Amino acid sequence: MEKHWSAVCALILTLGAFVHFNIVFAAEADGILQAILPNPGQCPRLLNVVPSHKGCVCDEDCPADHKCCVFDCGAVCVPPAFSMSHFFSSGQLLNLWLNLLRD
Repeated sequence: MEKHWSAVCALILTLGAFVHFNIVFAAEADGILQAILPNPGQCPRLLNVVPSHKGCVCDEDCPADHKCCVFDCGAVCVPPAFSMSHFFSSGQLLNLWLNLLRD
């Protein structure tokens, strides 16, 4: 009986992989497949601007460089927030801070 369960699991896994790869290859053949990467930056902590779009699912649904962020009112598109670490490495931030303290 144990051998049958492993064969059934292997068959299900193979069937799932076959269906997945057929979908991927069909999408590639149609030119539909493209990388969807999030827009740079982070969602702001507070919603302090008027959203450019309501009801987004991902950054791709938003105009320009806006990000899809979830607030109390739901998912909306807003301009991204950037932290200092986005522009500087941690070592650069430490050197900048030490230089400011010396002055």
